[in-house]
Amino acid sequence: GGKLEGIEGLGYREGGRICVNGDRVFVENLDDIYQSRDFGWDLVKDKVNFRQVPYFINLYTSRGCHFSCSFCYLMDIKEMKPSLRYRRRSPENVIREIEYLNKNFGINVFTFGDDDFLYNIKEIYPLLEYFRKNKLYIEHFWTNINNLSPENIELLKGICQTVCYSVEATSPKLQKVLNKYIPTEKVLKVNKLLRDVGINVVHNFLFGIPTEKDEDTKQNIDLMKAIKKVNPYFRANCYILSPIPGTPIFEFGKKLSGKDIQWTFTDLGNYHFRYMNESAAKFRPYLSAEDNAFYERVTVLANELFTEINAPATEAQKAEIAGSKRLSFVFGDLDEIRHPDTKKKKYILNEVIAAAEKKEALPQITPF
Repeated sequence: GGKLEGIEGLGYREGGRICVNGDRVFVENLDDIYQSRDFGWDLVKDKVNFRQVPYFINLYTSRGCHFSCSFCYLMDIKEMKPSLRYRRRSPENVIREIEYLNKNFGINVFTFGDDDFLYNIKEIYPLLEYFRKNKLYIEHFWTNINNLSPENIELLKGICQTVCYSVEATSPKLQKVLNKYIPTEKVLKVNKLLRDVGINVVHNFLFGIPTEKDEDTKQNIDLMKAIKKVNPYFRANCYILSPIPGTPIFEFGKKLSGKDIQWTFTDLGNYHFRYMNESAAKFRPYLSAEDNAFYERVTVLANELFTEINAPATEAQKAEIAGSKRLSFVFGDLDEIRHPDTKKKKYILNEVIAAAEKKEALPQITPF
């Protein structure tokens, strides 16, 4: 029954007027937030179970990121002092949450949703050792390729099923626009090292970046083909860049288009990494309607052709690509796309559940 205007960080309507309160104060020590005995899981305890249906167990050990990608939602983070820019819970605090879930629900497979789980990896040495000692698994986490040294990959061996890191763009020109630089040869080298210890990979790719040409788009598709040759189980998540208001790339897109974009909260409600209908022109003013439709099809087809358990292109896919000069150029020879030898996904939770049901020993994550 209290008043809304006293709640920091809240936006609301009052009498038809939009009200946005002041920002919340950042908590520097995350352990101060994660204090309760059950870490809040008791609120959804009827939805938590060993099979992780309907909720899978996604934990966070940190908040923030120390990079400055031009498109990132953490657009204000570069203005913060280092202790606020990237904040991490102590390993002891995270381990207490894991112990609670393991003892109360039998959970032994965990996912981490941090923007960069492996940043300053020495801070989580005790956590990784705890996983190994207690025969627990990490289904997947997100990080930056620069954290995936041979030494760090060795620490993940046997306890982690999938590593996710974003490539975004292969073209050096577009990498400059995104302020994110990843050498193609490094991607292939790291992915080979990961596969050799049984770790699969997932990568994000962006299309429709300001100044992008079809030659740049093709470079992303060509890299996906090359990754499938190194690891046929690799999965691509493909999106159209949708610049967020307030980010450097949003301002760059406005300048490039020569338009003063007047977006509304309705437009924000339509915000999407692919389909936005008429709101697309508000967030991607540098793209024509034709280009926007083109990148929609590129992302849909790439997601289908480069999924984890992909199959040869269907007749419908072949016909659509052959019927478009631009799509034909970008995707090239579809027979170059490698496929896994089996239909079995690299998903350790499924293996753990199957072993429990058959009363067998826990599975091992092995090279493939």
